[in-house]
This record gives sequence, C-alpha cells and structure tokens, in this order.
Amino acid sequence: MEAQLKPSHASRKERRPDGASRMPLAEGQTPIEIASTTVALLMYILGTAIIARHLFLNQDALPTQLAKRWTLFAGAVAALAHTVSAISYLFSIEGGFNLSLFPLLSFIGALMVIATTIISALRPFENITVIVYPIAALLLLLPLGFESSHPPRSTVSTEIILHIVLSLMAYATLGIAFAQALLVLGQNYQLKHKRLAGVIQVLPPLQLMESILFGLIWLGVILLTLAIATGMLFVENIFDQKLAHKTFFTLCAWGTFTTLLIGQYRSGWRGLTAVRWTIAGFAVLLIGFVGTKVVLEIVLTQ
Repeated sequence: MEAQLKPSHASRKERRPDGASRMPLAEGQTPIEIASTTVALLMYILGTAIIARHLFLNQDALPTQLAKRWTLFAGAVAALAHTVSAISYLFSIEGGFNLSLFPLLSFIGALMVIATTIISALRPFENITVIVYPIAALLLLLPLGFESSHPPRSTVSTEIILHIVLSLMAYATLGIAFAQALLVLGQNYQLKHKRLAGVIQVLPPLQLMESILFGLIWLGVILLTLAIATGMLFVENIFDQKLAHKTFFTLCAWGTFTTLLIGQYRSGWRGLTAVRWTIAGFAVLLIGFVGTKVVLEIVLTQ
C-alpha cells in the first residue's frame, strides 16, 4: 500500500486553459500558494514579535496604540493571505475538493486569526495573539510539503458545505478559547504565588479575562450545536462514512463545554475550574477531529 503522506509535487497538478495539466511551480506549489503563504508567515512573525516584546520587555498596563495597530494590521494581512492559501489547498486536487486533514487545519488557523483580529479591535484581547499567531503559522505550513491520499470529493452539496463551515468555525472559536484558558491559567498561577510583576501587569484584569473566556465558549458551543444539528440532518450513512467515532467525541466535547456553562451559570464556576473544563473539552474535540482523520487518512491506509 502506498504511504499516506507524500510530497505534494508528486501528485498535485495545475490545469491549463487548454485542458492539459502540468506540474505547478516550486516543488509542487502554485504561485498563489507561495505568495500567500510567504506573506502570511512574515505577518505572523511580525505580529508575534510586536506582542512578545510588549509582554516580556515592556511593563505597560496595555500596549501602546501604535503597537496595537501594528499587531492588528499584521493579523489582518496574515488572515487574508492565510485564507487565500488555505482555500487554494482546498481546491488543489483535480476532480474535486481536498477535504483532507492538513488543508482543513490550515483553514481553521485562518479562521482563528480572523476571529482574534476582530475581537482585538473591540476589546483588550490582542495579548492572545502571542499564542494564536504561532499556532496559525504552524497550521499554515502543514499542507505545504505533504498531502493526504484521502480521495477528493467531486461534488459537495450546499448543505454539506454549511455543515463543514459551521464545524470549522466552532473548532476555531473553541481553539481560541483554549488559548485564552492558558492565559487565565498563567494569570491564576502568578496571582496565587503573589508574582505581581512581569507579564501579569500587562494582561487585563482576571475578571475580564474570564469574561472573554466564557464569551468564546458560549459562541463556540452555539456554533458546535449548529454543526451537530446540520450534520444530523444532512450527512447520510454516517456509520458507512466512518464518522461514528468523530460524532461520539464531538458530542462528548459538546457535553463538556455545556456542563461548564451550566456550572458557571448555576454555581459560579470560574478560575481553575473553568480552565480545566475548557482544556478537557478542547482535548476531546481535538481527538474527535484530528484523531479520527489521522486514523482514517494515515493509519488505516498504510
């Protein structure tokens, strides 16, 4: 059996107007992929450098307006370029849509940056980019050298596209919530050990950090609920498509996040309790999506 992962230049082709096919440029990458990936990567490096300098070298209460504007500018440009790159990979296979693991993860990374940039423009949220930008950069590069042997889908109905988009938006939102939970965890640790200098002086008050965390979880659960509902309505033969495991873990993650929200509403759960439930829910969601696709696209095809 042919290995699951293989260099992209070995199989990806570019269609010419006359109907012939040829190999794309530069080790199998098309010019638009090379340009968009390069721009996005440079902007991620710039944005991360700006916010990291502020977090670890400056001790201002909030970033200067100039630094924040540059961070948001880098994020906006990176989000646009990353989206172009991700979409080009989703349509990179002749005869259908490339819905394999790495292109979908890249698109999730783009959605994370889009959401982070929008929220940061409205609330003091830009510090989270020190986590989100490096993650997005990694997801951007995943499909660069290798691609899955997962067969392309020649046609995808509007209903299935809606289900896929809602799912990816839910993953991206809850991924940002996970990153926010890590910041809250670090902030709690420093407060508990009375380390009141350094990064903790830069972060917003803990109450605001937790408020943003629960806002992200609420949005993520709403999107995940819609994704589950559309999947139940529009995805046929769910067991024949080997989606049972993914559905099971997704429902477990939904239950975990929903339990957290109920606990916060009824019992005032917050702090480390909220962090633990958030990390647990995201871990289960990650197993359901990434774990299932790794098994189906890599392990079982070896």
